[in-house]
Amino acid sequence: DGSIEGSSFAEEVPLPPCLKEKDIERQCLESYEASSTTLRIEKDRCEELRARRSKAEDAVNNCQHKLQSSSSRLEHESLGELQRAEDSVASSQERLEAEKQHERSSEVHMEAECHDYNVASGRVAHIDFIKNAEWLRCQQHQWTACVDGDVACQQKIRTEMDLYAKCIRCFAAASMRDDARKRIRDAEDLLRAGENKVESARKEVQATRDEVQRWQLQLPALQDALRAQEAEWLSQEEACEQAML
Repeated sequence: DGSIEGSSFAEEVPLPPCLKEKDIERQCLESYEASSTTLRIEKDRCEELRARRSKAEDAVNNCQHKLQSSSSRLEHESLGELQRAEDSVASSQERLEAEKQHERSSEVHMEAECHDYNVASGRVAHIDFIKNAEWLRCQQHQWTACVDGDVACQQKIRTEMDLYAKCIRCFAAASMRDDARKRIRDAEDLLRAGENKVESARKEVQATRDEVQRWQLQLPALQDALRAQEAEWLSQEEACEQAML
């Protein structure tokens, strides 16, 4: 009649050990990494490629910045400082020449005034020994009051007064000559200081020019390297973007 007879029985089915969440995650990651080694390698390669391109771009940007900075410093600072220093030296040279001319005039004037005094005092040879105004001692021509009627005394007083006036003029002329010589020394000191400044400014200009040239020489090679990196990246950009998702 097609009926089937059966009897029930119990059977124990062994189950795998129960895994915790972290264990499950670890196994999943191990399984994924084992199956995606090629993808990981490609991702690392693409990241390295992009990093090389960024490094090349940074090198070009840095070189261009340095070139612009040094060129600006050369044009607006170093060359300007040199021009100002040279102008100052030219002005100092003109001042020195003017002081020398003034000193020569003062010397001629002093010789005339002191010669007049020396002739009047009978000391003509002394003109050769006037080194500075302090040499003169005009107070030596002192006089005292004369007794009424003492013609000789009165004449002596007039002579001494005349000598005193000539001595004072000689003294004033010698003082002017001494001052002119001091001004020459000051002008020479100023000129030397200016020439030293010009030398320093020229060295600074040359150093800045060397710096500009150094960056100018580096830039083409850096730009070529960047173009090569960009070309390599662009040829693989789409695939790398997918690999780095």
